[in-house]
Amino acid sequence: KLYLYQASVLSILTHGCKCWSLTGKGGKGGLQGKLKGWNARCISTLSRTNGEPMEPEELKLRIREECNEPSIDINKIIRHRRFKWLGQILRLEKDKEKTRLLKLAVTQMKKPYPAGSILMDAPEHSSMDQLIDYAHDVDRWAIWANAILDPNHA
Repeated sequence: KLYLYQASVLSILTHGCKCWSLTGKGGKGGLQGKLKGWNARCISTLSRTNGEPMEPEELKLRIREECNEPSIDINKIIRHRRFKWLGQILRLEKDKEKTRLLKLAVTQMKKPYPAGSILMDAPEHSSMDQLIDYAHDVDRWAIWANAILDPNHA
């Protein structure tokens, strides 16, 4: 059930997530908090062992447990996709007419970056040129992207 949920429901839900303003820290508040709560309710409902409804207290407990230790962390999945897309944007050539404005929109952002921006997970850098250099090191960028999903394997 979880595989089907991830393959169908989450893929549709997260379509276009690369341009969302992902507000809220650590899944609390803002869009991250709403996504975390919605995801916990969905997974708790899916995890019923039989087709019968759960008692309200049992459902609340499962939702709380799922919020604290998610089976599928939707916020990490979204942040991972956005980080990979950021790398692609930063590797774009400046002189390509079709992509110039996209790259310009990202590279013109100034620190501190707006809350929830695509640069929220960017590695520490002193300048945008340094961040662009980081993005051109595709192997290192992939390690940082995967660290968003699993910080223990950074």
